[in-house]
Amino acid sequence: MKDKFRYLPKALQWQAMLRISIGMGFLVLFFAVQFGLRDVCLSFPCILAGSTMIVNGSLLFYNGFKGNFICIQGVCRQMETVGIWKQLRNIYISTELYTLKIPVRHRIRNLNKGDTVIIYLSEKTPAYEQDNGYMVCGYYALEIGKEV
Repeated sequence: MKDKFRYLPKALQWQAMLRISIGMGFLVLFFAVQFGLRDVCLSFPCILAGSTMIVNGSLLFYNGFKGNFICIQGVCRQMETVGIWKQLRNIYISTELYTLKIPVRHRIRNLNKGDTVIIYLSEKTPAYEQDNGYMVCGYYALEIGKEV
């Protein structure tokens, strides 16, 4: 199992470990609330969130081990920002065949036009045709490689 873990891309390893760690944190919080307050109404959301995150991380590991993911590599051509702080909303990635629009769900630092972007998707992720390209609404992980 260790060998399979080493062959996973670093971004997928990080995402799976992060999800499982958050799930474990919720389980610890469940036990703390349950033993401290003895209130099921307050501890139930903790056990629900913890088990959901652990299952989510485990499924990510399973799909990574089985190779049930797609790796798309392209060059960042455009970035859409919103708000006063110029938070990223969408990035546009050019590959050899098409342009891919990716909505950003988390904070991305140090992304510039011309950087290489690697996206890991599930095989079942739908791609929607939009503006002479495709739009993907969800992804497992995203890696950024700086231009040389």
